[in-house]
Formats: sequence, structure tokens, C-alpha cells
Amino acid sequence: MLPAAEALDLYARLARCPAWAGGTPDGPSQVAGRRTVLVPVAALGPEIAAQLGDLPTALLCPVVQPARPAGGELPGALLAAGSERQLTEMRGSLELLASQAGLATERIALRREVIRQESEAYLRTLVHNASDVILIVDDDTTVRYASPSARTVFGGADLTGTPLPALVDPRDRDRVVGTLDTLRGDGRQEAHDYWRVSRETARIEVEVRCRDLRQDPTVGGLVVTLRDVTEQRQLEHELTQRAFHDALTGLPNRALLPERTERALRRGHRESTTTCLLFIDLDDFKIVNDTLGHSVGDRLLCAVAERLSGSLRRTDTAARLGGDEFAVLVEHAEQPVDAEVLAAHVVRTLGRPSTSRWRR
Repeated sequence: MLPAAEALDLYARLARCPAWAGGTPDGPSQVAGRRTVLVPVAALGPEIAAQLGDLPTALLCPVVQPARPAGGELPGALLAAGSERQLTEMRGSLELLASQAGLATERIALRREVIRQESEAYLRTLVHNASDVILIVDDDTTVRYASPSARTVFGGADLTGTPLPALVDPRDRDRVVGTLDTLRGDGRQEAHDYWRVSRETARIEVEVRCRDLRQDPTVGGLVVTLRDVTEQRQLEHELTQRAFHDALTGLPNRALLPERTERALRRGHRESTTTCLLFIDLDDFKIVNDTLGHSVGDRLLCAVAERLSGSLRRTDTAARLGGDEFAVLVEHAEQPVDAEVLAAHVVRTLGRPSTSRWRR
């Protein structure tokens, strides 16, 4: 069996060599129509002749169905060698074998096409029903294709032809341009980021994965996949808030204070400033809980936290260590006396009577 390229080359070579036609029952018209032809082995060229050895004659049968018109696509050819008498007797059988091979080849090609179309339909269904947004972005950052889910994320507008940076929150547009430039310029195949998308009703946060498929002929652009992670990011923020902040007052807790203290000490060492830590304990707080109840005690703790935060500089940190114990981290103090001045101010602030009516 000869593949299509070799079969076409062989028919072309025979068309340029008409000298063989006088000694055989087949003529050049058979060659021009890519039909079954009986030729001397020598006319097939030295490479094929060497493979067929001393056999004098060859029968070239196109691998096509008998009902197909001549001159159409040629998937291949069947080449048999022997004496002219033998090949003439076997010609019908060889042509039938070639047509069966052509039928099998066509069935294989048809099956491959069916599988390809089914795969495309399957992927198309997945894309059309996926919650993730898939965008194909050209080199000028404009959107060439947007999956149907983009209408949900971006408010129902048609995104085709829209610059990608214009679709995100203005604060993130430089990051979008930077991500796309990095992907195109550094030879990276993939990039990952988080962007904010502003809509009329709310602002959502999306996880972004960009992939460079400009060299893929089926895509020819940057593929940007967006996933709405607003609830996930809010949950992460809440968990972080709960882990490092006091649930009652909202102040940094005992777990966060050492971390901020360590950073403040390093910063103070670099800038040659003093870092101080004040510890505050509320006197007789247990009496409030015992006489007025824990709910009143909680309200009092919140009032203390509010007063404490309001009396500090923006660079200072107030924290609740637990119970009635608080702490203040003082940064950028010129000398220790600055902490003493702040401590006196805190005492005066907390010592003022409260005008609230404390009830059970």
C-alpha cells in the first residue's frame, strides 16, 4: 500500500513518462484519471523498482470506491508486481481489494470526523454552561471572544471589542496591563492574579488565570479565565479577622500583637527610633460583671477599646490581651519619655466618667 503523497507522486511521474504506454494495454488517459494502470516496473522509478526486484510489470490500483468520480481525492494506492499475464488475471480481484481498502479508509476518516464534532459539541456545551468566564484577548488587549457566563459577571453587556482593562475596577487596571505585558514579553505560559470587577449593584472579586495560546492556530490569543471568588475571599478575610482580632472589641488580639511588635522592633532598629509597649489592666472590673452582669461588662470593654483607639496616634496599635487586660504598641518614639506621656494621656482618657446608663 502506498500513502496518498507517494501515490500522487507516482501518478505524476507516469504522466511525464508516456513511452511505456505502447507496450501495455493501458494508456496515459488512465494515468490522467488516476485509474488502475498496468505499467513496466522500470517506469516507476529506480527506488520502487529496486524494492520490486526482477518482476517485470506492476499494477497500480487507486484506493478509492468504484462509485467515486475519477480525479477526486486520492487516499492512497495499491501496488502489486508480477508478470503481465498474472496481473491481468488478478486485476479484478486487486481492484476489488483496493476499493475495500478505500472504503475502510473512508470509514476511519468519517469516524474521526464524528469524534471530532462530538468532542467540539461537548466542549461547546461545557463552555456555554460553565460558571467560569472564558475570554480570548488579542495583543491590543481587546476581547475577541467571551463565553456566555460573562454576561452574568459583567452585567449582561456584549464584551466583544472591549479593552480588557476597562472591564475591571479602575484601581486594578494597571495590574491587568502589567499581567498581560508580562505574559507576552517574558515568555511565560501562564499567570495568576486577583482582580476586582465593579458593577452597578456590587463589586465582585475574581480569580484570574491567563494563558498564552497565541501560537495555537485554533485560538491565536491570550486565554483569560475568570472565577467569581467574592464569597471565598470574604470568608478568608473573616477567618483571618477572627484569628488575629478580638471578637468582642475588634482590636488585635494576643496572637497578632507579637507579630506587630516584632515588625515594629525591626523597623525601629532601621530608623533608630524607640519602640514601647504599654500594658493596661482595668481595676475592679470583676465587680462590674458580678453586680451588673456580663453583658454590661462586655459593653464596658467595648467602650474602653473605643476610647483607647481614639487616644492613640495612627502609628500606634491598641490590642486586647484577654479579660480586662489591654496593651498599646507605641512606634516611632523619640525617647522613652514619649511613652510615659502617652501612658498618662491614656489614663486620663480612660478615667473620665461614662455618661452611659449601665443596666443588666
